[in-house]
Amino acid sequence: MPAEGRDLSSRQASKVARDGRLGNLTTPLSVQKLQTALHAKAKAQREFRFYALYDAVRRVYIKKPNGKLRPLGIPTLRDRVCQTAAMLVLEPIFEADLPPEQHAYRADTGALDAVRQVHRLINTGHREVVDADLSGHFDSIPHAELMQSVARRVYADDLVICCHRGAHEALAGMPSLIQRLKLTVNEDKTRLCRVPQDSFDILGYAFGRCYSPKTGRAYIGSKPSKKSVKRLIESIGTLTERRHFHHEATGLVAAINRKLTGWAKYFCLGPVRKAYSAIDAYTSRRLRQWLCGKHRHRGRGYPRYPAHYLYEQLSLVRLSMRTQGLPWAKA
Repeated sequence: MPAEGRDLSSRQASKVARDGRLGNLTTPLSVQKLQTALHAKAKAQREFRFYALYDAVRRVYIKKPNGKLRPLGIPTLRDRVCQTAAMLVLEPIFEADLPPEQHAYRADTGALDAVRQVHRLINTGHREVVDADLSGHFDSIPHAELMQSVARRVYADDLVICCHRGAHEALAGMPSLIQRLKLTVNEDKTRLCRVPQDSFDILGYAFGRCYSPKTGRAYIGSKPSKKSVKRLIESIGTLTERRHFHHEATGLVAAINRKLTGWAKYFCLGPVRKAYSAIDAYTSRRLRQWLCGKHRHRGRGYPRYPAHYLYEQLSLVRLSMRTQGLPWAKA
């Protein structure tokens, strides 16, 4: 792709990178950083030709809980149209065979429905749990056998097995079943749990013993896992690093708000108030530090940037204010 042509002019590109906007849309910080780097390279070397930009618009890498990166392909509009057309035809065929305990890749159900189902099971006596994990499922799945399974109308990935009793037998028999699919059980992450003595995580939620903040009464429930909270905090920390001092505060807050609202939209089940309050405290502290660093002010910034400035003037999202309408938030 030539650096010069009918795309953004040099002045337009620098304006987009500086303002963080394209038309009436706010450009994500990661895209702004890429735009700035591309513009600087093109400005410094006019003969340079950008032949390898395809990866910048079709693939991103997201962090896994173990610190490794998972490649995520972004479909084009044409891909989406074809996928939707195929889904409209295939969905009713596969739906006829899928058991009620399978929630992935189905209409009108999803991860939160699976979380609710696990919650119901462990509260109706299914307290022996096989917490299972497959090693590199999407990296190692045999495609020939996968297509045969699709032909037979079968599909599976993340799972837990909730038992009244006999969890040892389920744990012992599972590897042979997984091996028949030419997949491997991750022995390090697969274990037997007995609730409420033990706890386990699935789909970002932690299941185990919880305590009522009002009465102190113990009960079995679910809440956002520590790993899920930690990943969001790390993400907020990255957005508020010193290298982003060149951005405007409104653009940074918009990026933070997208992270917060997206996270809270999924993590809305169970007693979430403690997690929300911890995230609010961290986010406000980091934003104050960022503002002080950007404007070269000393101190932590509490007098200069009080709560009403962050939440009213900059419109920072406050997760703890969202708990009033949540079904289990006050449990």
